[in-house]
Amino acid sequence: SDLHHSLCSSTEAYLTTSKHIQTFLPIPLVPYDLGQNDFFKVLKRHHWIEEIDHDTILVKVQESILQYNEFVGLLHWLCSNDVHNKSYIKQILSKIRYRETYQSSIIKLEKIEFYDTLNLSSLPLPSNVLPSNVINHISREDLHKRLSLSIISMKNLIEFYLADNQQYLFQNENTTRILLSFISQRWNQFNEKESNKIKDILSNLKCISTSQGMKSPNESYIRSSNLSDNLPIIKFYIPQISIDKEESNDYSVSIEFLKSVGCRTIHIPTLTSQSNNSFNDLITLQNFIQNLLQQRKTMSDNDLHALKHNPCIIGITLESNGGTKHKYKPCDLHFPSVADRLQWNQLLIIDWLDINPRSQEYAFLKELGVREVPDLHKLISRIDQEHNYGTKIKEEYKLPNALIFFAENFQQYYSKVWKNANIKIPFLPSILPDINQSTEVTLTTPDIVFKESGPSCPSLLPEVLRCFSKYFDIGLLGVKQRPLLSIAFDILMEKRNQLLNVESASIYFCYFNKLDGLNRTFIERISNRAFIPLPGSNIYLKPSQVFIRSKNSFTNETSSNNDLNITDDMTTHGLIDYIDYGHQANSFLLSIGVLSYPSAENLADLLIERQASFFAQMKDNTNDMISTKLRVYTNCLKQLAAISNITKHLNVEPLRSRLINKPWCLAYQIIERSEGNRERIFKITKPIDIYLDDDHQSAIDLRPLCAPDEPELTKLYELFGSKWLSESVKRTLIHR
Repeated sequence: SDLHHSLCSSTEAYLTTSKHIQTFLPIPLVPYDLGQNDFFKVLKRHHWIEEIDHDTILVKVQESILQYNEFVGLLHWLCSNDVHNKSYIKQILSKIRYRETYQSSIIKLEKIEFYDTLNLSSLPLPSNVLPSNVINHISREDLHKRLSLSIISMKNLIEFYLADNQQYLFQNENTTRILLSFISQRWNQFNEKESNKIKDILSNLKCISTSQGMKSPNESYIRSSNLSDNLPIIKFYIPQISIDKEESNDYSVSIEFLKSVGCRTIHIPTLTSQSNNSFNDLITLQNFIQNLLQQRKTMSDNDLHALKHNPCIIGITLESNGGTKHKYKPCDLHFPSVADRLQWNQLLIIDWLDINPRSQEYAFLKELGVREVPDLHKLISRIDQEHNYGTKIKEEYKLPNALIFFAENFQQYYSKVWKNANIKIPFLPSILPDINQSTEVTLTTPDIVFKESGPSCPSLLPEVLRCFSKYFDIGLLGVKQRPLLSIAFDILMEKRNQLLNVESASIYFCYFNKLDGLNRTFIERISNRAFIPLPGSNIYLKPSQVFIRSKNSFTNETSSNNDLNITDDMTTHGLIDYIDYGHQANSFLLSIGVLSYPSAENLADLLIERQASFFAQMKDNTNDMISTKLRVYTNCLKQLAAISNITKHLNVEPLRSRLINKPWCLAYQIIERSEGNRERIFKITKPIDIYLDDDHQSAIDLRPLCAPDEPELTKLYELFGSKWLSESVKRTLIHR
């Protein structure tokens, strides 16, 4: 405000230490020259007037709305020798409010770090930037050294205008003209990442002033003789095409910049309608493409995008007979040589049968999206069609043309899209496992077919392997040499009852023996699955239920603390079953946990689980066979009792509970027949139901179920619940 003098109480006024202060601080101040008078010195000494300090100035400045000249005066004071504290200057500049004029709106500045030299009139600045009209009053040296300010860069300023809360400036006809001219003139100073960011933002804004109002770049057309005046023609001053000498050239924009942000140079409907006027002309497509080639250098990215995604190319098929022709998107069409190579008469091709693959027109059509090969999914479907049309007998089978084409072109055209294509349609000619003796060719997907033939999984035809080997390793499609063990096993188990029997078992197990994937997880997973055929029956057993005779297993001796040998295969059949499927098959079975003889725990489980079936056919057995089975069963019990540290092996859960509560112990009992004859019979029962004979007279008199007269078994039975007979008989003394 203009300086003026007034009278007030000394307690309401302040003395100053600098002439600069009175130029900006809007509070009662004693003029600096007057304040040097001795009278004011006396007042100050008696504290009847205060000398303004820096803290008060800070508070007053941040509370006040300064006028333009006051703001300039504040900056002059900060640049004077009165202020040396950089931290204090930074505090002052952290919050400033001022007006250009009395009527103008308040300008708020905060944490000022930069000053503006670009002088974009009519446009707001970031709140941390000193405007150019203010810095004109301050020397560059003071701006840098005294105020510690830097010049705001062009890129930082543009980034500010591109922010969401400033994008409204691009949608105003006047301000967008200034901004786009500013960016256009500096366009070559941006790197690729920066320019792409600007393109992305501007392409989504209605920032282009046209003859039909504000439009987005994709809706705006750069003036040319090929375009109708009815289109939204850009109104900016473009020096390269300006014909109006009186046109304002204050804010020019280059064609290159407009095209780079997506403004259009061609109008697809106009081009295609011109083409339609000569639709029956045989060289319509040639003329259309040659016309576009002449304009190619001036096209924008959006022009190309529009050509690629609009129906503008005439398409036919090899079997077309001159009927009505239609236009298609370039990506839906193929070059004629593709259909000819595939013998695919229904494939859509461009209406230019003799186009030269080395011509500019061919290259341009390829750029627009006309295909040199069919879409991957469409080609795979074509393989399936050809397969279904022809014979499927192995000896007469002919590989589909589409499959050979796929092999030839995979590396160049399909390898990059293959991984994410997620092909589900079977397309690889294969034969089913040899064991099925199938002579029919079937199609499979790469994940279920293998290079090497085997009894479990489909394998590729030799012709397929030879075809692909000319161009690349078919393993790139995901086809493996042979399946993992777990995969082959699961496939077999799905059809176990149909495929797996005593005759075929050796074939499968030999094959499994050479597959990868044998690990602890697999062994644990199959340990409780019944898949091993038992000779002489129709049942399948688990790995823990069968045994393979080892070469040195010819004795009934205990081979280790917990490994037992039982040798008589015929007499142990049904209780301890031995199998032999040949060296390789046996090797696989041994690797998954089949033992050469039962361990203590294993033998205990077998006695519990299989004693009933072992003795089930007693009616058909001879006395000799019954005696043999009893001898075998007793021998098993003895070997169970003979293991060292029996508690460690058998007294663990859940086996211990089963040994206590399940029938597995052999016992004998004397019964009296109706004829008065006595007979010794046997039973398999729970340990708790059996008595240990330590009172032979009581055993004769009471005839309970007693353990066999084998000392080794006494301790075993007692361990799991059998009681001594003497402890169980109640005796009563009778006097006569």
